[in-house]
Amino acid sequence: MFNIECSDSAYNRIKGSEIEKKINKIYNESGGSLSQLFYDKEGEKLVNESKKRLFNGRGISEEGGIDRAVVRLSSLIKDDFLLDYNLREIFIENPSFLAYRILGKEIFDYKKFNFPSLRSLEEAITIYFIKEAQENSISYNRDRLIWRNNGKKNALFGDGHGDMYVSQIDVSSNERETKTLFGKEINFESIKHNPCSEGLYSHQDWSDYLISILNMLKD
Repeated sequence: MFNIECSDSAYNRIKGSEIEKKINKIYNESGGSLSQLFYDKEGEKLVNESKKRLFNGRGISEEGGIDRAVVRLSSLIKDDFLLDYNLREIFIENPSFLAYRILGKEIFDYKKFNFPSLRSLEEAITIYFIKEAQENSISYNRDRLIWRNNGKKNALFGDGHGDMYVSQIDVSSNERETKTLFGKEINFESIKHNPCSEGLYSHQDWSDYLISILNMLKD
């Protein structure tokens, strides 16, 4: 079951940044389709260039690691995995392709974006694209209100019957400070797996009106 969220540590580093702008740009251009991003001309070019560099003997490096990860992803995607629902877990487990597609060579400058490792930035970009970019889109947000505070991701929306549903998901993250040869470093998980959640229904017929008013107040 696909039950993951973008942790607060990753979310707060991306929200409002240049990375978020680039994620939203690619999301809007592709309609959020992972299969389109993999099979379009840019995706095909990225895979072919990675294969070529590996064939020519690219050395052990972060760049070579990206190439190997991209080629590994291409070997996992089969024709029967074209549905984005089936692709999400593959992209989450192999985040290099989407991260490199969105950020390019800037991905290697992860320290500039306040991430402790290349992997943590790759995972953050991928989970943000899959979960947060959709939830931030106008079409998705029209009939719901989503916000974060105190380590919780809150949602208020109406279901298909006009009833109101309120949910809360634990997206808190444990940032750990460790000492290295180069000084102190903050470590955290970008992806929250199987987060605790709870919710409640309110059976009434004015949820659309309430959500519209709250969205107006938020803006």
